[in-house]
Amino acid sequence: MRITFKAIGIWAALLFASEILWAQNTPQITYSLGGFIQLDGIAGQKDAQNHVGEIYSVNDINLTGKPFTRMGLRRARLKGTIRKNDWRAVAQINIADNKIAPHTFMVQWRPALLSGFSLSAGLQDEGFGLESEMSAKSPIGVERAAYINDLFPGNIDLAVMADYAPKSFLSLNGTDIRIGLMGGNNGGKMRKNHPDLMARIAIGHHTANGRSWQVGAAGYWGYVAQNDGLSRVPRRYWSAFAQLGAAGHWGTTRLFVETMGGLQPGQNFTNSVTGTSIKSTDYFNASLPIFARPFGGTMAGLTYRIGVCPLETMIKYYYYDRNRNLSANDIAQKYRDSEHGFNPDCDAREEVWGAGLRYYALNDALTLTAYYEWVLQEKNTLPDPTTNDRLNNRRRNLFTLRLQYAF
Repeated sequence: MRITFKAIGIWAALLFASEILWAQNTPQITYSLGGFIQLDGIAGQKDAQNHVGEIYSVNDINLTGKPFTRMGLRRARLKGTIRKNDWRAVAQINIADNKIAPHTFMVQWRPALLSGFSLSAGLQDEGFGLESEMSAKSPIGVERAAYINDLFPGNIDLAVMADYAPKSFLSLNGTDIRIGLMGGNNGGKMRKNHPDLMARIAIGHHTANGRSWQVGAAGYWGYVAQNDGLSRVPRRYWSAFAQLGAAGHWGTTRLFVETMGGLQPGQNFTNSVTGTSIKSTDYFNASLPIFARPFGGTMAGLTYRIGVCPLETMIKYYYYDRNRNLSANDIAQKYRDSEHGFNPDCDAREEVWGAGLRYYALNDALTLTAYYEWVLQEKNTLPDPTTNDRLNNRRRNLFTLRLQYAF
Protein backbone atom coordinates (compact mmCIF):
# COMPACT_ATOMS: atom_id res chain seq x y z
CA MET A 1 0.00 0.00 0.00
CA ARG A 2 1.25 3.48 -0.88
CA ILE A 3 0.63 6.03 1.88
CA THR A 4 0.83 9.77 1.18
CA PHE A 5 2.57 11.00 4.33
CA LYS A 6 2.35 14.62 3.17
CA ALA A 7 -1.41 14.26 2.92
CA ILE A 8 -1.65 12.70 6.38
CA GLY A 9 0.41 15.59 7.77
CA ILE A 10 -1.98 18.12 6.23
CA TRP A 11 -4.91 16.11 7.62
CA ALA A 12 -3.49 16.22 11.14
CA ALA A 13 -2.66 19.92 10.97
CA LEU A 14 -6.13 20.90 9.79
CA LEU A 15 -7.80 18.62 12.33
CA PHE A 16 -5.82 20.34 15.08
CA ALA A 17 -6.55 23.76 13.64
CA SER A 18 -10.27 23.02 13.63
CA GLU A 19 -10.23 23.01 17.43
CA ILE A 20 -9.20 26.68 17.49
CA LEU A 21 -11.22 27.96 14.56
CA TRP A 22 -13.56 30.71 15.55
CA ALA A 23 -16.57 32.78 14.73
CA GLN A 24 -16.59 36.37 15.99
CA ASN A 25 -19.11 39.15 15.97
CA THR A 26 -18.85 42.93 16.18
CA PRO A 27 -21.79 45.32 15.94
CA GLN A 28 -21.41 45.46 12.15
CA ILE A 29 -19.05 42.69 11.04
CA THR A 30 -19.25 38.91 11.37
CA TYR A 31 -16.30 36.59 10.80
CA SER A 32 -16.44 32.82 10.45
CA LEU A 33 -14.07 30.02 9.49
CA GLY A 34 -14.80 26.38 8.77
CA GLY A 35 -14.37 23.54 6.32
CA PHE A 36 -13.99 19.79 6.03
CA ILE A 37 -11.33 17.14 5.50
CA GLN A 38 -11.63 13.83 3.60
CA LEU A 39 -9.16 10.97 3.92
CA ASP A 40 -9.60 8.03 1.53
CA GLY A 41 -8.46 4.46 1.55
CA ILE A 42 -8.99 2.91 -1.90
CA ALA A 43 -8.77 -0.61 -3.30
CA GLY A 44 -9.47 -1.15 -6.99
CA GLN A 45 -9.21 -3.64 -9.81
CA LYS A 46 -6.33 -3.24 -12.22
CA ASP A 47 -7.99 -0.70 -14.57
CA ALA A 48 -9.89 1.33 -11.96
CA GLN A 49 -9.53 5.11 -11.83
CA ASN A 50 -9.06 7.01 -8.59
CA HIS A 51 -8.38 10.52 -7.24
CA VAL A 52 -5.78 9.66 -4.58
CA GLY A 53 -2.17 9.00 -5.49
CA GLU A 54 -1.08 7.86 -8.96
CA ILE A 55 -1.63 4.69 -10.99
CA TYR A 56 1.47 3.02 -12.44
CA SER A 57 2.31 4.90 -15.63
CA VAL A 58 1.81 8.27 -17.30
CA ASN A 59 -1.02 6.95 -19.47
CA ASP A 60 -2.88 5.56 -16.44
CA ILE A 61 -2.53 1.96 -17.61
CA ASN A 62 -1.73 -0.56 -14.89
CA LEU A 63 1.15 -2.45 -16.49
CA THR A 64 1.39 -4.91 -13.58
CA GLY A 65 -2.08 -6.35 -14.18
CA LYS A 66 -2.61 -6.49 -10.42
CA PRO A 67 -5.14 -4.73 -8.15
CA PHE A 68 -3.95 -1.62 -6.34
CA THR A 69 -4.49 0.14 -3.01
CA ARG A 70 -3.93 3.78 -2.11
CA MET A 71 -4.34 5.95 0.98
CA GLY A 72 -4.22 9.72 1.10
CA LEU A 73 -6.03 13.02 1.30
CA ARG A 74 -8.91 13.22 -1.19
CA ARG A 75 -9.62 16.87 -0.48
CA ALA A 76 -9.75 19.43 2.31
CA ARG A 77 -11.57 22.74 2.17
CA LEU A 78 -10.89 25.71 4.40
CA LYS A 79 -13.47 28.49 4.07
CA GLY A 80 -13.44 31.98 5.53
CA THR A 81 -16.39 34.39 5.39
CA ILE A 82 -16.67 38.06 6.34
CA ARG A 83 -20.14 39.64 6.55
CA LYS A 84 -20.99 43.31 6.88
CA ASN A 85 -24.55 44.50 6.46
CA ASP A 86 -25.69 43.38 2.98
CA TRP A 87 -22.20 42.34 1.86
CA ARG A 88 -20.29 39.11 2.18
CA ALA A 89 -16.76 38.13 1.11
CA VAL A 90 -15.87 34.44 0.81
CA ALA A 91 -12.45 32.83 0.39
CA GLN A 92 -12.02 29.06 0.19
CA ILE A 93 -8.96 26.97 -0.59
CA ASN A 94 -8.87 23.36 -1.76
CA ILE A 95 -6.11 21.06 -0.53
CA ALA A 96 -5.38 17.75 -2.26
CA ASP A 97 -2.56 15.25 -1.75
CA ASN A 98 -0.40 17.01 -4.35
CA LYS A 99 -1.43 20.69 -4.42
CA ILE A 100 -3.11 23.62 -2.73
CA ALA A 101 -5.29 25.83 -4.94
CA PRO A 102 -8.01 28.48 -4.60
CA HIS A 103 -11.56 27.19 -4.83
CA THR A 104 -13.69 30.24 -4.04
CA PHE A 105 -12.81 33.92 -3.98
CA MET A 106 -15.91 36.04 -4.38
CA VAL A 107 -17.88 39.06 -3.15
CA GLN A 108 -21.62 38.73 -2.66
CA TRP A 109 -24.39 41.31 -2.18
CA ARG A 110 -27.60 40.28 -0.41
CA PRO A 111 -29.83 43.36 -0.08
CA ALA A 112 -32.12 43.27 2.94
CA LEU A 113 -34.83 45.09 0.97
CA LEU A 114 -34.99 42.28 -1.61
CA SER A 115 -35.22 39.08 0.40
CA GLY A 116 -33.87 36.01 -1.38
CA PHE A 117 -31.87 37.94 -4.01
CA SER A 118 -28.06 37.80 -4.23
CA LEU A 119 -25.45 39.00 -6.69
CA SER A 120 -21.97 37.46 -6.57
CA ALA A 121 -18.78 38.05 -8.53
CA GLY A 122 -15.51 36.14 -8.51
CA LEU A 123 -14.29 32.55 -8.49
CA GLN A 124 -17.20 30.40 -7.29
CA ASP A 125 -19.09 27.11 -7.64
CA GLU A 126 -20.62 26.92 -11.10
CA GLY A 127 -23.96 25.69 -9.71
CA PHE A 128 -25.29 23.90 -12.80
CA GLY A 129 -27.99 21.25 -12.65
CA LEU A 130 -28.57 19.01 -9.63
CA GLU A 131 -25.53 16.91 -8.75
CA SER A 132 -22.96 19.62 -9.45
CA GLU A 133 -24.97 21.88 -7.12
CA MET A 134 -24.36 19.51 -4.20
CA SER A 135 -21.42 20.12 -1.92
CA ALA A 136 -18.41 17.83 -2.21
CA LYS A 137 -18.88 17.39 1.54
CA SER A 138 -22.13 15.46 1.09
CA PRO A 139 -22.30 13.83 -2.37
CA ILE A 140 -24.49 10.92 -3.37
CA GLY A 141 -21.96 8.15 -2.85
CA VAL A 142 -18.39 9.44 -2.64
CA GLU A 143 -17.97 11.29 -5.95
CA ARG A 144 -20.08 13.05 -8.54
CA ALA A 145 -20.87 11.23 -11.80
CA ALA A 146 -17.92 11.21 -14.21
CA TYR A 147 -19.61 13.53 -16.70
CA ILE A 148 -19.77 16.33 -14.10
CA ASN A 149 -15.97 16.24 -13.76
CA ASP A 150 -15.58 16.35 -17.56
CA LEU A 151 -17.99 19.27 -18.08
CA PHE A 152 -16.88 21.38 -15.13
CA PRO A 153 -13.33 20.49 -14.02
CA GLY A 154 -12.93 21.50 -10.39
CA ASN A 155 -16.63 22.46 -10.30
CA ILE A 156 -15.68 26.17 -10.25
CA ASP A 157 -15.56 29.11 -12.64
CA LEU A 158 -14.96 32.84 -12.69
CA ALA A 159 -18.46 34.29 -12.90
CA VAL A 160 -20.94 37.05 -12.21
CA MET A 161 -24.03 35.32 -10.85
CA ALA A 162 -27.51 36.56 -9.94
CA ASP A 163 -29.63 34.27 -7.77
CA TYR A 164 -33.21 34.64 -6.54
CA ALA A 165 -34.59 32.18 -3.98
CA PRO A 166 -37.76 33.71 -2.47
CA LYS A 167 -39.14 32.30 0.76
CA SER A 168 -42.48 31.88 -0.96
CA PHE A 169 -43.29 31.81 -4.67
CA LEU A 170 -46.85 30.80 -5.54
CA SER A 171 -46.94 29.27 -2.02
CA LEU A 172 -43.78 27.26 -2.83
CA ASN A 173 -40.67 27.74 -0.68
CA GLY A 174 -38.23 25.68 -2.76
CA THR A 175 -37.87 27.95 -5.78
CA ASP A 176 -34.47 29.11 -7.03
CA ILE A 177 -33.72 31.08 -10.21
CA ARG A 178 -30.11 31.63 -11.25
CA ILE A 179 -28.42 33.25 -14.23
CA GLY A 180 -24.74 33.95 -14.71
CA LEU A 181 -22.02 35.12 -17.05
CA MET A 182 -19.27 32.49 -16.86
CA GLY A 183 -15.62 32.90 -17.74
CA GLY A 184 -15.70 29.40 -19.22
CA ASN A 185 -12.20 28.50 -18.02
CA ASN A 186 -13.09 26.50 -14.86
CA GLY A 187 -10.17 27.86 -12.91
CA GLY A 188 -7.71 27.41 -15.79
CA LYS A 189 -6.24 29.89 -18.24
CA MET A 190 -8.54 32.23 -20.18
CA ARG A 191 -8.18 31.54 -23.92
CA LYS A 192 -11.18 33.36 -25.42
CA ASN A 193 -12.71 36.83 -25.67
CA HIS A 194 -16.34 36.42 -24.59
CA PRO A 195 -18.06 34.88 -21.55
CA ASP A 196 -20.51 31.98 -21.54
CA LEU A 197 -24.09 32.09 -20.27
CA MET A 198 -25.60 29.75 -17.68
CA ALA A 199 -29.22 29.66 -16.51
CA ARG A 200 -30.95 27.43 -13.95
CA ILE A 201 -34.47 27.30 -12.54
CA ALA A 202 -35.82 24.98 -9.86
CA ILE A 203 -39.32 24.90 -8.37
CA GLY A 204 -40.21 22.92 -5.27
CA HIS A 205 -41.55 22.88 -1.75
CA HIS A 206 -40.45 21.78 1.73
CA THR A 207 -43.01 21.01 4.43
CA ALA A 208 -42.66 21.17 8.19
CA ASN A 209 -43.01 17.38 8.50
CA GLY A 210 -39.91 16.75 6.37
CA ARG A 211 -41.49 16.10 2.98
CA SER A 212 -40.02 17.85 -0.04
CA TRP A 213 -40.02 17.88 -3.81
CA GLN A 214 -38.25 19.85 -6.51
CA VAL A 215 -38.04 19.83 -10.31
CA GLY A 216 -35.80 21.96 -12.46
CA ALA A 217 -33.85 22.55 -15.62
CA ALA A 218 -30.58 24.24 -16.56
CA GLY A 219 -28.78 25.34 -19.72
CA TYR A 220 -25.25 26.40 -20.61
CA TRP A 221 -24.39 28.25 -23.83
CA GLY A 222 -20.76 28.96 -24.62
CA TYR A 223 -17.71 28.04 -26.65
CA VAL A 224 -13.98 27.44 -26.52
CA ALA A 225 -11.48 28.90 -28.96
CA GLN A 226 -10.13 26.57 -31.62
CA ASN A 227 -6.39 26.06 -31.19
CA ASP A 228 -5.64 27.88 -34.45
CA GLY A 229 -7.27 31.01 -32.99
CA LEU A 230 -9.50 31.44 -36.05
CA SER A 231 -12.76 29.74 -35.07
CA ARG A 232 -14.93 28.57 -32.19
CA VAL A 233 -16.02 25.17 -30.93
CA PRO A 234 -19.47 25.09 -29.26
CA ARG A 235 -19.82 24.24 -25.58
CA ARG A 236 -23.51 23.66 -24.83
CA TYR A 237 -25.19 21.68 -22.08
CA TRP A 238 -28.72 21.08 -20.85
CA SER A 239 -30.00 19.39 -17.72
CA ALA A 240 -33.37 18.29 -16.32
CA PHE A 241 -33.64 17.07 -12.74
CA ALA A 242 -35.95 16.19 -9.86
CA GLN A 243 -35.67 15.21 -6.21
CA LEU A 244 -38.08 13.91 -3.57
CA GLY A 245 -37.76 13.60 0.20
CA ALA A 246 -39.80 12.11 3.03
CA ALA A 247 -39.06 12.00 6.76
CA GLY A 248 -40.56 10.32 9.80
CA HIS A 249 -39.66 8.55 13.03
CA TRP A 250 -38.38 5.65 10.90
CA GLY A 251 -35.87 7.85 9.06
CA THR A 252 -35.37 10.06 6.03
CA THR A 253 -35.53 8.91 2.42
CA ARG A 254 -34.34 10.99 -0.54
CA LEU A 255 -34.53 10.26 -4.27
CA PHE A 256 -32.49 12.13 -6.90
CA VAL A 257 -32.76 11.96 -10.71
CA GLU A 258 -30.92 13.96 -13.37
CA THR A 259 -30.36 13.68 -17.11
CA MET A 260 -27.92 15.76 -19.15
CA GLY A 261 -26.76 16.16 -22.73
CA GLY A 262 -25.11 18.54 -25.15
CA LEU A 263 -21.83 19.25 -26.90
CA GLN A 264 -18.54 18.91 -25.02
CA PRO A 265 -15.31 20.35 -26.54
CA GLY A 266 -12.23 18.16 -26.34
CA GLN A 267 -9.37 16.59 -28.23
CA ASN A 268 -8.58 13.00 -29.13
CA PHE A 269 -6.75 12.44 -25.84
CA THR A 270 -9.01 14.43 -23.49
CA ASN A 271 -12.68 15.13 -22.82
CA SER A 272 -12.10 18.66 -21.57
CA VAL A 273 -9.98 21.61 -22.69
CA THR A 274 -10.85 23.84 -19.72
CA GLY A 275 -9.57 23.69 -16.16
CA THR A 276 -6.08 23.57 -14.74
CA SER A 277 -4.99 20.19 -16.11
CA ILE A 278 -4.87 21.12 -19.83
CA LYS A 279 -1.41 22.38 -20.84
CA SER A 280 -0.83 25.13 -23.39
CA THR A 281 1.40 22.81 -25.43
CA ASP A 282 -1.51 20.38 -25.74
CA TYR A 283 -4.25 22.95 -26.24
CA PHE A 284 -2.43 24.73 -29.06
CA ASN A 285 -1.18 21.56 -30.76
CA ALA A 286 -2.37 22.11 -34.35
CA SER A 287 -2.18 18.39 -35.10
CA LEU A 288 -4.85 17.73 -32.45
CA PRO A 289 -7.74 20.09 -33.30
CA ILE A 290 -10.51 20.70 -30.79
CA PHE A 291 -13.91 19.25 -31.63
CA ALA A 292 -17.29 18.90 -29.90
CA ARG A 293 -18.46 15.47 -28.76
CA PRO A 294 -22.25 14.98 -28.48
CA PHE A 295 -22.65 13.34 -25.06
CA GLY A 296 -25.42 12.05 -22.83
CA GLY A 297 -25.59 11.21 -19.15
CA THR A 298 -28.18 10.14 -16.58
CA MET A 299 -27.94 9.74 -12.81
CA ALA A 300 -30.31 8.29 -10.19
CA GLY A 301 -29.63 8.04 -6.47
CA LEU A 302 -31.50 6.86 -3.40
CA THR A 303 -30.46 7.47 0.22
CA TYR A 304 -32.07 6.33 3.47
CA ARG A 305 -30.99 7.82 6.81
CA ILE A 306 -32.11 5.36 9.48
CA GLY A 307 -34.03 7.05 12.27
CA VAL A 308 -33.06 4.80 15.19
CA CYS A 309 -29.31 4.68 14.58
CA PRO A 310 -26.65 6.97 13.01
CA LEU A 311 -26.47 5.09 9.69
CA GLU A 312 -27.34 5.98 6.12
CA THR A 313 -27.59 3.57 3.20
CA MET A 314 -27.17 4.71 -0.40
CA ILE A 315 -27.38 3.38 -3.91
CA LYS A 316 -26.49 5.24 -7.08
CA TYR A 317 -26.52 4.61 -10.80
CA TYR A 318 -25.21 6.69 -13.66
CA TYR A 319 -24.89 6.25 -17.38
CA TYR A 320 -22.37 8.22 -19.45
CA ASP A 321 -21.97 8.10 -23.23
CA ARG A 322 -19.00 10.34 -23.96
CA ASN A 323 -19.52 10.36 -27.72
CA ARG A 324 -22.93 9.40 -29.06
CA ASN A 325 -21.56 9.46 -32.63
CA LEU A 326 -19.21 6.52 -32.05
CA SER A 327 -20.17 2.92 -31.35
CA ALA A 328 -17.92 0.52 -29.46
CA ASN A 329 -16.73 -0.91 -32.80
CA ASP A 330 -15.89 2.59 -34.09
CA ILE A 331 -13.86 3.24 -30.97
CA ALA A 332 -12.01 -0.07 -31.29
CA GLN A 333 -11.20 0.65 -34.95
CA LYS A 334 -9.77 4.08 -34.16
CA TYR A 335 -7.78 2.72 -31.26
CA ARG A 336 -6.37 -0.12 -33.38
CA ASP A 337 -5.30 2.37 -36.04
CA SER A 338 -3.80 4.70 -33.37
CA GLU A 339 -5.51 7.61 -35.07
CA HIS A 340 -3.84 10.88 -34.00
CA GLY A 341 -3.21 9.83 -30.41
CA PHE A 342 -6.74 8.51 -30.04
CA ASN A 343 -7.64 7.64 -26.42
CA PRO A 344 -10.58 5.20 -26.23
CA ASP A 345 -11.42 6.29 -22.69
CA CYS A 346 -12.51 9.70 -24.02
CA ASP A 347 -15.27 8.25 -26.24
CA ALA A 348 -16.41 5.13 -24.39
CA ARG A 349 -19.86 4.51 -22.98
CA GLU A 350 -20.18 3.17 -19.45
CA GLU A 351 -22.66 2.36 -16.70
CA VAL A 352 -21.71 2.60 -13.04
CA TRP A 353 -23.62 1.08 -10.12
CA GLY A 354 -22.69 2.03 -6.58
CA ALA A 355 -23.82 1.07 -3.08
CA GLY A 356 -22.59 2.09 0.33
CA LEU A 357 -23.11 2.72 4.02
CA ARG A 358 -22.32 5.91 5.97
CA TYR A 359 -21.87 6.17 9.74
CA TYR A 360 -22.39 9.50 11.55
CA ALA A 361 -20.82 10.62 14.84
CA LEU A 362 -20.14 13.82 16.81
CA ASN A 363 -23.43 15.44 15.75
CA ASP A 364 -22.75 14.46 12.13
CA ALA A 365 -19.37 16.25 12.11
CA LEU A 366 -17.54 12.94 11.72
CA THR A 367 -18.58 10.41 9.06
CA LEU A 368 -17.18 7.10 7.87
CA THR A 369 -18.34 5.93 4.43
CA ALA A 370 -17.81 2.53 2.80
CA TYR A 371 -18.75 2.55 -0.89
CA TYR A 372 -18.33 0.07 -3.75
CA GLU A 373 -18.71 0.79 -7.47
CA TRP A 374 -19.34 -1.71 -10.29
CA VAL A 375 -18.26 -0.27 -13.66
CA LEU A 376 -19.67 -1.74 -16.89
CA GLN A 377 -18.26 -0.56 -20.22
CA GLU A 378 -19.69 -1.07 -23.70
CA LYS A 379 -17.94 -3.90 -25.53
CA ASN A 380 -17.03 -4.17 -29.21
CA THR A 381 -17.39 -7.21 -31.47
CA LEU A 382 -14.33 -6.84 -33.71
CA PRO A 383 -12.27 -10.05 -34.15
CA ASP A 384 -9.07 -8.49 -32.83
CA PRO A 385 -7.71 -10.19 -29.67
CA THR A 386 -5.10 -7.49 -28.96
CA THR A 387 -7.52 -4.58 -29.19
CA ASN A 388 -10.32 -6.38 -27.39
CA ASP A 389 -8.07 -7.31 -24.49
CA ARG A 390 -7.52 -3.59 -23.87
CA LEU A 391 -11.12 -2.49 -24.46
CA ASN A 392 -13.39 -5.43 -23.60
CA ASN A 393 -11.59 -7.01 -20.68
CA ARG A 394 -11.14 -3.98 -18.49
CA ARG A 395 -11.73 -4.45 -14.77
CA ARG A 396 -12.54 -1.15 -13.08
CA ASN A 397 -14.52 -1.88 -9.91
CA LEU A 398 -13.49 0.29 -6.98
CA PHE A 399 -13.95 0.25 -3.19
CA THR A 400 -13.58 3.48 -1.19
CA LEU A 401 -13.40 3.90 2.56
CA ARG A 402 -13.69 7.60 3.45
CA LEU A 403 -13.23 9.30 6.80
CA GLN A 404 -14.52 12.87 6.87
CA TYR A 405 -14.43 15.55 9.55
CA ALA A 406 -16.39 18.79 9.09
CA PHE A 407 -15.99 21.86 11.29
